Order: sequence, then structure tokens, then C-alpha cells
Amino acid sequence: MRNIKKNIVVLIALGSIAGGFFGSAFIDVLEKITESDTVRCVQAFVLASLLAFVCFYVSKQRKSFQVENNFAICLVGLMLGFIASFLGIGGGPINVA
Repeated sequence: MRNIKKNIVVLIALGSIAGGFFGSAFIDVLEKITESDTVRCVQAFVLASLLAFVCFYVSKQRKSFQVENNFAICLVGLMLGFIASFLGIGGGPINVA
């Protein structure tokens, strides 16, 4: 069993919580300025593009890497939280990475 680096987990969690709030606020703003059908189309396009990228990335042999910079780790969490909240997927399918 691998050792879990608690500082990385905390930074990703804090970033994803903040990203979740930003993603939720962003979707609220979009729904106020555009029609809800347009927002759903944008969400569907972003989700399809993201899943296609993930499938392509996983199918190829890629090197993995370890991010050490605390700001970058928090930023990754922020982006994951934003995307999960914006898409309304709860994070499971995307945040497994």
C-alpha cells in the first residue's frame, strides 16, 4: 500500500471545494444571461469533449508525473471542482485521476 501524502490531499480538497463554489456561481450566471437549453448544450459539449480526451489519454501509454508545487496542486483541485460543479457530475467520473 502506498503512503498517502496528506498535504496533497488537503490542497486538492481545498481547491476543489473553492472550484465547486466558482463552478456553481458560473452556471448560475450563465443561466441568467442565456437560455437554459443553451447552457445544457454547452455542458453536454464540454462533457463529451472531456470524456473523449480522457479516453484518448488513457488508451495511449503516457508517463505519469508527480506535481510537487503546492500552488499547482491547489490549482488542479480548483479546476477539477469547477468542472465537476459546472457539469453537475459530482466529480466522480473526472476526479478519479
